Amino acid sequence: MVDGTYGGFVVEYFHDSSKLVNFSARLLLGGGGVDRYRGDGSAGGFFIARPELRAFLNVTRRFRLGLGVGYRAVYGGGRLDAPLGGVSVSGTLTLVGF
Repeated sequence: MVDGTYGGFVVEYFHDSSKLVNFSARLLLGGGGVDRYRGDGSAGGFFIARPELRAFLNVTRRFRLGLGVGYRAVYGGGRLDAPLGGVSVSGTLTLVGF
C-alpha cells in the first residue's frame, strides 16, 4: 500500500474568461512525500510538475463548470515515478466573485 501527498505553487492563465466557453492553461510545480507500507517502513520525497489545459462553461455570471486534462510528471520517487505519473483528468465547479 502507498500513502502520499503533494502540493506546490500554481499559476494559471485564463483566455476570454467572460465568454460562454473559455479556456485556461495551468501549471503546478511542487513536491511531496510517499510512505510505502511493505514492512520495511520506507519513505521518500519527490518533485512534481503538472501542466493542464482546461475548458470552462460559464453557467451564470458567478458559476462555471470546467473539465481539464493534463500530465503529472514525477521525479525522485524511485520505483514509484511511473505509477504516480501519467495522464490526469479533472472536473471543476467554480464560484466567482465571492
